[in-house]
Amino acid sequence: MTLIFPNLEASLDGGKPYLCGYDFSVADIAYFNEITNVLAMLEISVDPKRFPNTDKWMKRISDLGAIRVSTIKF
Repeated sequence: MTLIFPNLEASLDGGKPYLCGYDFSVADIAYFNEITNVLAMLEISVDPKRFPNTDKWMKRISDLGAIRVSTIKF
């Protein structure tokens, strides 16, 4: 986990809302799923003070509703 958050933070730097820029993509789904599983297994969470972009990204993905997710075209 020590390299994942800094790398994700850097990828989201500059105000990008998603991993591939301004569009939600399968990369967000895959990465979010893996990170969520690892966080749950290790019983830890993202430190919003250290990784603000990552924290916002995690919340943004979590807030996507089932209808929104099912209408996204990859």
